[in-house]
Amino acid sequence: MSRKRRELSKYMSPSTGEYCTAAQYIAEIICQRIADKDKVGTLAYKFWNNEKWKKTYIRQVGLANKLVKDWGDEAVVRFIKSKRGSKILSLGMKGIADQIEFFKNSLDNREPSVIIEMTKLLEYTPRKSFGQKNLITKIKEIDHGKNTRSTDI
Repeated sequence: MSRKRRELSKYMSPSTGEYCTAAQYIAEIICQRIADKDKVGTLAYKFWNNEKWKKTYIRQVGLANKLVKDWGDEAVVRFIKSKRGSKILSLGMKGIADQIEFFKNSLDNREPSVIIEMTKLLEYTPRKSFGQKNLITKIKEIDHGKNTRSTDI
């Protein structure tokens, strides 16, 4: 875990709020799903130090590293968070590589999103003041001929 974002540590850990690798992030999501299934509730801060979760977490990190190496971190994370991958409780299940491959191919084959460029130039327009007019505003109005009464000053 790292407090600063780096090339390898670019995902925010759900349990600690620190940056972690893609494999650690995926393993935490899987462990949280297992906890939800077992009706344990949310996982504790640094739950992998707990004897109950240590073995599961280490196993899922290893499996996640293998999948990230084969398919890339973005494809695996998107698959795990997608509707199709939302029921996955272990990264070691049969056929998960085929599902990730199908998901990655569908991501690669989709049309690139259209980028809309703004052509309107933003100009600064000061907001209108509210309340009483100050001395400078009254002088400007006199100079521009809007107010010819000299008793306002």
